[in-house]
This record gives sequence, C-alpha cells and structure tokens, in this order.
Amino acid sequence: MSEATTTAAVPRFFVEAALRTDATLALPADVARHAQVLRLQPGDALALFDGSG
Repeated sequence: MSEATTTAAVPRFFVEAALRTDATLALPADVARHAQVLRLQPGDALALFDGSG
C-alpha cells in the first residue's frame, strides 16, 4: 500500500500596498480577519499579491 500525500494550498491575499521582497508588512484589518478565520498561526505560509503582475 502506498501512503497518501496531501498538500495544503497556501492561502493568497490581495493587498493594496506595494510589495517588496523581504519587506515587513502589517496586514490590513480585512486580510488579518480572513487569516484569523482560516485559523492561520504565526509561522504559517501565506502568499500576498498586489495586482502589479
């Protein structure tokens, strides 16, 4: 029997602030609330995008 592997999707959030690699960003209240609803914890992976392509 083979062991089933699962991969969790990394949550993605849109933010209006310009994003830079290795920058620190305080999440906007609506994004922070959404992360809380998803039960994300400090250290969990997430992806931010700003629509700049």
